[in-house]
Amino acid sequence: LARAQVPSVEATRAVAARALSLARQAPLRQGSAVAQPVTLALAALAAALAGAEPILAETMSPMSDPFPDSLLDELREIGDPPGDDLIAYLGEAEDDIAKLLALLEALVRVDCIDELGELDLSEEAKARVGEFLLESARLPPWYDPALIGLGVEMFSRHTFIAFVVLGCASLPACYCWSYEAEILGKTARLRDDVPRRIPETAQMVLDVMCEGGLALTAAGPGRGVRAARKIRLIHACIRYLQRRPVERDAIASFASRDYFFLPYLRSDSEIRQALSDSEPMPINQEQLAATHLTFSCLMLAGYAQIGVRLRAEEQRAYLHAWNVVGFLLGMDERILGRLDSQANALRLLAAVMRRNRAATEDGPILERALLDYMCRNVRRLAPVLYALGANRWPKLVTTCLIEPETAEKLVLELTSVDRLLRVPIWAGIRTLGWLENLRPTQRLAERVFMWLSRRMWDWRGADRAGVGFGAHATAGARPRAPILPPELSRAWGAGG
Repeated sequence: LARAQVPSVEATRAVAARALSLARQAPLRQGSAVAQPVTLALAALAAALAGAEPILAETMSPMSDPFPDSLLDELREIGDPPGDDLIAYLGEAEDDIAKLLALLEALVRVDCIDELGELDLSEEAKARVGEFLLESARLPPWYDPALIGLGVEMFSRHTFIAFVVLGCASLPACYCWSYEAEILGKTARLRDDVPRRIPETAQMVLDVMCEGGLALTAAGPGRGVRAARKIRLIHACIRYLQRRPVERDAIASFASRDYFFLPYLRSDSEIRQALSDSEPMPINQEQLAATHLTFSCLMLAGYAQIGVRLRAEEQRAYLHAWNVVGFLLGMDERILGRLDSQANALRLLAAVMRRNRAATEDGPILERALLDYMCRNVRRLAPVLYALGANRWPKLVTTCLIEPETAEKLVLELTSVDRLLRVPIWAGIRTLGWLENLRPTQRLAERVFMWLSRRMWDWRGADRAGVGFGAHATAGARPRAPILPPELSRAWGAGG
């Protein structure tokens, strides 16, 4: 608990429940003269922590689990009704698959309602799309601008550690989930066009956590709001195409065309086979919650593992920001309402891992593509260090940040040299993390992470990117690298 930094009431009750359980078992397990004093001591500790026996009984009851399997099973069959209804409406009105693919691709590139005139849609369809764009940019009633501001301020202090955690913990976690890896692996863009697909994920995090990213102003929704809306539409398109049968010959005829959604088309026999195999809804609510956790609680856990100590209110603020993103993505309120603490978020993450972590064909391929992307950047931006063995750095840090079971599923195997080098590398990372907690050394330590993350991700400052920050929302405008927000570029002198 100390390592995870979750000194919450829920966590305290869990400790108390465990203490009482041990106390009750002690006489049977010890069988010695000290057994009774041990029992009394543990029972006293439990009482002191929890305050009352009924609280402990409630904590130990399966009924108190905020994320029971019954709920997660139900969420596996639920998508995003508002988004799904819109895409189904558009899909049923278009029999030509090629035109539909082009339409959906144009739709997800729409950044504001004014751009709807460019789409080949009826007035009624434009009205429905416009209504969805407005509704999906609505902030939740529990939105707290003060918490958002605190979360953004915390992220701006530790931005470059976030790059390390994203590449070495968050994304690998997504790749070890069976259905998640299958969906991600369907697109050749993630496996074969890594220099664009992976930076897009980092860009989404920057969009969300930049100043004003999760705000609504007179100028319109913030960059994070628009990014979430775009992702929500992409998810709805994938769900629709995964369940709409297409003739095999038609799919084959599109092979030479560069349609974004082409890899998600399936024939009637493939859909029947998926249903007979009890395949859950593609990008269902459980998957959506799981991915959400990799950017929220898993990022906080990564900070803690590296040694960065965050105040409880900073953790709460960061979780709040990502819960707002979850709301914008259409996450089920039954899940969002229970992600009010890092302790609960970690509980859901544990349940998701238990239910979904599995060896897949796509998972190791995706992880190798990610590691190759980071290694290529290191080779290009730090060739001397690469020649001295820095090409091992991304994999070694990844194996320090993820669980052994995840590393096993992703086939991350270490040689004897890897194991030898991992010790000083991880010690150095932890030392830098510890230095981030001290005011005199915080900025220096973050600058070291800035240098490392630049070699891993090849991010650019806003004034060097070649386009204004936020212009990446328009097709083809952004370079194949994450672009720092202007305020971060100025604060860290990251113009180059």
